[in-house]
Amino acid sequence: MRRLRRLRTDERGATTVIMVMALGMLIASAALVVDIGNLYVSKRRLQGAADAAAIAAAASAPDMRGEAVRRILAQQNFPGMQTPLIAPGRYVADPTVTWDSRFTAGAEAGAVQVTLQQNVTFFFGRFVAGRSGGIVQARATAARTDLASFSIGSRLGAFSGGLPNALLSSLLGTSVNLSVSDYNALASAKIDLLGFSRALGTSINANALTFDDILSANATLPQVLSALAATTGDTNAANALRLLAVQAPGTSVKLDQLIDLGAAGSRDKNGTAGVGSVDAYSMLREILMLANGGRQLALNTGLNIPGLTSAKIYLAIGQRAADSPWLAVARDNSLIIRTAQARAYLDTQVGGADLLGVASLRLPVYVELAQGQARLSAISCSGKSATVDLLVRPSPGHVAIADINTAQLGNMGVPVTENPVTLLQLLLVTATAKASIDLASTDWKSVRFTQAEIDAATLKTVNATGLVQGLTGSLVKGMDLRVQLLGLGLNLSSVTSLIGTVLQAGAPAVDALLQQVEDLLGLHIGQADVRVNGARCGEGTLVG
Repeated sequence: MRRLRRLRTDERGATTVIMVMALGMLIASAALVVDIGNLYVSKRRLQGAADAAAIAAAASAPDMRGEAVRRILAQQNFPGMQTPLIAPGRYVADPTVTWDSRFTAGAEAGAVQVTLQQNVTFFFGRFVAGRSGGIVQARATAARTDLASFSIGSRLGAFSGGLPNALLSSLLGTSVNLSVSDYNALASAKIDLLGFSRALGTSINANALTFDDILSANATLPQVLSALAATTGDTNAANALRLLAVQAPGTSVKLDQLIDLGAAGSRDKNGTAGVGSVDAYSMLREILMLANGGRQLALNTGLNIPGLTSAKIYLAIGQRAADSPWLAVARDNSLIIRTAQARAYLDTQVGGADLLGVASLRLPVYVELAQGQARLSAISCSGKSATVDLLVRPSPGHVAIADINTAQLGNMGVPVTENPVTLLQLLLVTATAKASIDLASTDWKSVRFTQAEIDAATLKTVNATGLVQGLTGSLVKGMDLRVQLLGLGLNLSSVTSLIGTVLQAGAPAVDALLQQVEDLLGLHIGQADVRVNGARCGEGTLVG
């Protein structure tokens, strides 16, 4: 009994037991720390590879993404790597959407999500936890921002005669007397969009940080025209713009109603990357129309067009649809740009009517232009070379030989009343006529621009279904012509035939004048003129 009691109270050797148990726990903990640390390091390393792979995949063509990811992974040693998962889709940088929901896998839309998995072997886990290894996973999302700037209704061409001066004089409210070489210089000079925005910021002493801030600020016409002059590298165009700046009234404009820089607009104004350029004349015309507020214009052309003895032009330029610019920088098809609705009335006198006992016949032509539309369809990049696809809907038009009240032109919401026109009125004979042509509406049409066409500022014209050539001649052929003698509708076939002959001979001259008016406005009957002003193939950017 005494030995039993002594054994119970004997504590010799307890320390050794405790140390053995503690050592076992320490070894297990160390093993756990080593394996967990290995998992953590492997996860971090794998995440870095996933980030690099996603960026490379986003910057590559769709059919080359797998190769880009494999090339990134081959540069590092990842034993136990499983086959990467590469998912194309769309990324929306919307702060109201949770981070995990901003990427949607599916159709190709400029974003890529790469998922990597690796089997990691445990050093001690098989002894401690009975597991030989674990799986780590890394996921990265990258998006590529390819930008294209495009415009609608801007026609680049050479000008002659006094019509351009008449238009600018009406828009500015003062007499403009630029030479033909001045207009041709403006038509060929290039205005870099971001360079212009930067120059405008300097002109208005804006402390704005972004291009959008500058374009949304109030600027006077002299400030805007001075910024245009500072942007172009063409000396003749710059001198013409400075002359106009001196003559221009101090009307305020906000150019964000005209130009939408899209994602490029949020950049710092000191940024250097460009997004494209546009010709100086088109920019000048659109700015003046914006400042003019869509007023109705009457132009005394002073033109010398063979076949016409006189011509007076009445114009009414409407507004584009809300939030629709004339020129846009976009990366997807979410933004539609539209031409302005316009009406033109050409009150002309056609010569060569001496056989009828008068010097000329009156031949007024009324033209109504609806809004053409364009939007970005796709940007395809191969390296730094881009192919841009636009979807274009030409504007159906209406043309008539008719007498109208020019006061109705400015009210775009109300149809203009078209009355028969009195072609001639003599002592005994009165001739009246009326004719009209409507162009059919059309669906969206696809137009592709190669990099060479973008560099050359190629303008492409999309015709509406039902477009007719030689509009005035077609109207004359189909018009309802009535000749009365002493107020009685008698059969005067010889007089009718003679009038038709005179009008047919004068129709090409009216068409030539109409073509000049359309070129000045950048709007065309049953057509949409579109141009890709620039494209930028962006690099992949990590977004998640």
